[in-house]
This record gives sequence, C-alpha cells and structure tokens, in this order.
Amino acid sequence: MTQWTPEHLDPVNLPPDIESIAFTYLTAIVAPTPVATRLPNPDLEQDTINDFLRIEAAGGNRCNFLEWDVAFLMHAYSPDEMRAAALAQKATAFAAGARGQLIGDAYVLRVINTVAPTRLSDPNVNLIRYRSMVTWRMPGRLVTAGS
Repeated sequence: MTQWTPEHLDPVNLPPDIESIAFTYLTAIVAPTPVATRLPNPDLEQDTINDFLRIEAAGGNRCNFLEWDVAFLMHAYSPDEMRAAALAQKATAFAAGARGQLIGDAYVLRVINTVAPTRLSDPNVNLIRYRSMVTWRMPGRLVTAGS
C-alpha cells in the first residue's frame, strides 16, 4: 500500500470569480454604459433602458494544477442596433486583448478563445442584443483546509 504525502496531492485551488473580474475590467472600458451581472429592473413606467452590458459566467475547466480556463458571456443591449453592435464589438475586442492584464488581484495569463458578437433576440427584454464570449486562462486561488 502506498502512503500518500502532501507532495503527491494536487493543490486545491478555486476557479477565478470570472463575473466579478470581467465586471471590474469592462466597467471602465465601456463607461458611461452600465455594466452588471443581471438586467436592471426599470420603473414600471419605463418602456426600455439605455445601452447596457451584462456579464454572465459561462463555465470553464481546470487545465492544469494551478490554472483555469474560465469563460464569460457579454450581452450588449440597446434600443438602437448600431449602438448595440458597437458596444458588443468594443467589449469583445478589449476582452480578447486582455492578455497580461492585472485586474484587481487577478491576472490574465492568456486569451484562449473569442467568439465574435452575434445578434440574438432576448425573450425577456424588448431591446436589441448582441452576445459574445471570451475565455481567459487565469491562475486559481489556492486554499487550504480551514481557510
């Protein structure tokens, strides 16, 4: 029987909080357009909202002992098709060019994949929406038992 020692165990690490990281990164880039992880709730009298960028975690995988490939979706909304497309293109371009960026205490090691913006309807919102996706390779956050 083999006796296990700590050097035979994989390090325990959490995946990066990609929604929070992407929110932080893109908020300054697309300002003054609001960025959030869910759609706002406008007043009952409001028919629509102005331009808006929604970030959504899209999963990922642990690619080695310390790094994760984490993906996120960007949903660009606007009542105007040209503005929705421009917002989606800008957010996607900057996310695709994020290699080497330090975002808070998170570091983008490389960009693994980029899916260009595509126009899609949203059954819950009467606005034009473009959706795109980017996958970043990032270090995980090491944890120990009891931490």
